[in-house]
Order: sequence, then structure tokens, then C-alpha cells
Amino acid sequence: MDKLMITADEVVALAFGGDAHLDRAKISDATILAAQTKFVRPVLGGVCDKLTSAPYANFIKEWVKLPLALYVKWLLLPELLVEIGASGVVVRSCEDYVGASPEELRLLMQRLRSEADALMDRAVEELDKNPTLYKEYDPHDNVRNRTR
Repeated sequence: MDKLMITADEVVALAFGGDAHLDRAKISDATILAAQTKFVRPVLGGVCDKLTSAPYANFIKEWVKLPLALYVKWLLLPELLVEIGASGVVVRSCEDYVGASPEELRLLMQRLRSEADALMDRAVEELDKNPTLYKEYDPHDNVRNRTR
């Protein structure tokens, strides 16, 4: 599953509202791959190995990219609050903005994770409704079916 399901530009468009000021270099392939490995593969299983074949390519585009983009954002948020460089780890500052409090960040991250999880649940519902179309999906491989 080393093939990425989403690009950094797609993450910016879907999860950050197309923010032109966001440094796309912060959205590394490693972060996208980590989100896929941590959040998508445990749910979709074998579907992840069929990214480019029909009907899975369209399924990924229609049902998985948005929750994946939100998972990537969830992983990135703490890093976006700070800069790491020669001076160590420093908090970004700007004249017109005040940094979020730890509680505000926690609430935002909670909401993001909840939204991404709900959208991933919708993707699974689509797979469950169409077992003859999505033969590679095995509900027994879905970790959420084992933990609920």
C-alpha cells in the first residue's frame, strides 16, 4: 500500500479549504502514508491494494479522499502550530492572530477526528451495500467491526 491515495494539493483543497498560504511541503508523503496506514487500511483492508483498478479507483475518489484528507490534517495540526529549526521548537506568532489554547486545539482535533471517522463510516456503508461490486472488501478485516 505504498501508493498514495491522495496528494498534498488534494489535502489542502479538501481539508484546508484550498488555503493558498499553507506550506504544502508540510504535507509530506510520509504523513499521508501514515494516515493511510493508521486510519484507512485497518478499515478497508484489501481495498487499499486495488487503488487503481475499477471500481476501487472511483470509490477512493468519491468516498475515501475526504476522510483521508481530514486524518492528514489531524496528524498535521500540532506541527502547524510550531516551527522547528536552529532555535529549537518555537511557537509561530503573527500580528493579527492569537494562538489557540491547548483546550481549543484539543476540541478542534476531537471534532476533526470525529468528522473523519463519520465519513469513513459512510465509505464502509457504501462497501457493505454493494458487496458484488466491491469483492475485495471483507467486513471481517474491518477493525471497527471487531471493536464495536
